[in-house]
Amino acid sequence: TTLFRSGPASLYLPALVTWAILGALFRLIFVGVLFTDEALQASSVLSAPFLANVIGCFVFGFIKELSSLKGKALPAIFTVSITSWMCGSLTSFSSWNHDLLLKAFRKQPGPYILSMGIGIACFYSSVIFGFHMARAFLFVERVLCFRACHPRLNEKTFRYDRAVELIQGEEPTIPVHIVSAPTADEHPQSVVDYFVDTVSSSVLVNVILASLVSSGLILAIIFDTRNRAVWIACFFSVVGAFLRYHLSRTNTTVPHFPIGTFTANVIASIISTIAFVISYANGATVPSSFFASDLSAISDLGRAVFVIQQGLCGSLSTFSSFAGEMYTLPIMKSYLYTCVTIVVSQLSCAAILGFYLLDEHKSLA
Repeated sequence: TTLFRSGPASLYLPALVTWAILGALFRLIFVGVLFTDEALQASSVLSAPFLANVIGCFVFGFIKELSSLKGKALPAIFTVSITSWMCGSLTSFSSWNHDLLLKAFRKQPGPYILSMGIGIACFYSSVIFGFHMARAFLFVERVLCFRACHPRLNEKTFRYDRAVELIQGEEPTIPVHIVSAPTADEHPQSVVDYFVDTVSSSVLVNVILASLVSSGLILAIIFDTRNRAVWIACFFSVVGAFLRYHLSRTNTTVPHFPIGTFTANVIASIISTIAFVISYANGATVPSSFFASDLSAISDLGRAVFVIQQGLCGSLSTFSSFAGEMYTLPIMKSYLYTCVTIVVSQLSCAAILGFYLLDEHKSLA
């Protein structure tokens, strides 16, 4: 059994390290940008990872559709790095589920319902918007490339129906007396194409990038004592992304039900809730992002729970893949998959938190 199903570990493992760390770091930054006050977040209809989930779902949809349209022209390592590891770590199902759980136990039915509805609608729409933008991008790219290869082609002879053939991957039907059809060698390679085709597929480049990111992370852990928990969380995101990637290999086991993504999201949500119960039982404060928090009241236990929730669980769970699967599954199967994932995650976490509060005769403030 190979470590990675799409290629050698010498190429994929460094890419996983690089993009999982960057995805988790971007998520924590976006949380700090969206909520500068923990009290504001508790009463908001937007979840803490809302901005990160929206951006991650859009990027996921864009790269997935671009990969589908370009086919082999887009290396598998590039697609997996961005969609599975970067977007998977950038988006977080467990953090979204945890925010919903707290709103439910704080008896905030309005914010609970709105947060769930707005979240699902926005994240799902972001994936679809990414799909559409990928088609628009490829259309413009091919039109510009075609015109660069055929400067004699003017507006009167270049009709829209011929341009549509470009995005469908076909050579346009151009009259012979105007110009001959371009060959593959005549298409100029852009800087982006060069990076995707050459740089992203290079073992040496991926090893260098992983080494630089890992070294920077280690230095930040050593010297940046204020935000040390953030950097440790980014380190644990690699573990979460690795586990999620291997769970995703079971997605085709059950027809029309991605069991791997389902398992990753439910397990991450349960672990996150258990960590919260431990912190709550010991009176420890756990911020959503250290970048926007007062660290004076945060204990070592609070930092440890932060690392587990935002690092390990945040990258083990994913909303980008979840929303993408909602879109690609048959409609009735999609509704079933969505409802089962959310209901199982909410009920299992509610049972854990509810049993603790009932046993201790407590309630969430």
